[in-house]
Amino acid sequence: MEPPDFTRLLDANLNRICEGLRVLEDFFRFAAPEPELAERCKSLRHRVRHEPGRLKPDLPDLLWTHRDAESDCGPAVSLRLQDQGEIAHQYSTIRDFLTANCKRIQEGLRSLAEAGRMLDQSGLACFFEDMRYQSYALESDCLAAVANEPRTRLAAALRGLYGVASPEPATGRSALASGLDLLAAGVFVLQYRNKTADTVDQLADCQVLAAACHERGALLIVNDRVDIALASGADGVHLGQEDLPVGVARQLAAHVRPGQPFWIGQSTHNPEQARAAADAGCDYIGIGPVFATTTKADLRVPVAGLEYVHWSATTLDLPHVAIGGISPGNFEQVFSAGARCCAMISAINQESDLVATARLVQAQMLALL
Repeated sequence: MEPPDFTRLLDANLNRICEGLRVLEDFFRFAAPEPELAERCKSLRHRVRHEPGRLKPDLPDLLWTHRDAESDCGPAVSLRLQDQGEIAHQYSTIRDFLTANCKRIQEGLRSLAEAGRMLDQSGLACFFEDMRYQSYALESDCLAAVANEPRTRLAAALRGLYGVASPEPATGRSALASGLDLLAAGVFVLQYRNKTADTVDQLADCQVLAAACHERGALLIVNDRVDIALASGADGVHLGQEDLPVGVARQLAAHVRPGQPFWIGQSTHNPEQARAAADAGCDYIGIGPVFATTTKADLRVPVAGLEYVHWSATTLDLPHVAIGGISPGNFEQVFSAGARCCAMISAINQESDLVATARLVQAQMLALL
């Protein structure tokens, strides 16, 4: 058997991906105008078309000289499957139309990444892999746009100070009190984290905070407890690596709140976990610990550092919050590395005037964006 020639595979999938992106671009440009989405699709399309040639200079010439549409069995197979009813002739909904094109893009990128590995072209493989993760976020935003619940609301909220409502022994302040103070300081997202209270008290706290958040236009995220998040009316849940799987949490949310948005975040400590979170369908990720932290005494992962912040900000098109050891003295470094949102727990919650401290930090962080 002759060695396989991947050139036609590369050509076909590059065309498939660009065609899918062009369909999305035109839809959000002409049919349902969303300039930001149209621009993203166009930018991705140009990168897919031109970046491979920069990484492998002889690729453009190889592609067109090896193109052979006449001997391609694909069209005949597609027609046969359509006749058998296994491929639809038309789309039932706009969602189906968008999903089909997004899957076409993602599958093509996966095929190209695997081909890059077979060709020992690690640069190409990494490029297509990173583009695939960006395409997952694009799909979420496209679907959110037509559902009138844009994911851009979450991205807009994840900026500046990410408030964490937790009990603080040093001041005697309860998780509920710290949450209300953080809302008064103007945070856009508040996470409720209380490892010591019983379930009944946690639910009562979250019901109060959910109402307060919604009155102010903020989002309430509950740490770990999907049940409390859903029962209290919170906007989402933040999961750790050892908590309920993201897919299970999504199924529970769909059952309890069909058709309603429910944001799911997950803590990640390295690129592998971040990619897994994106694959699992997370809406945002926590990245850290950026610095050494005393907030979680049982944390058994190494410091991720500013390098991980920069990687997340430049590689994944997924909202994120940086966390771990961040203080008024170092948060500018975190923003310089690419973060848009930071959690600052002990450095704020231990202050006697939490509202004033959090308000000042929020203003300083927003000024950096």
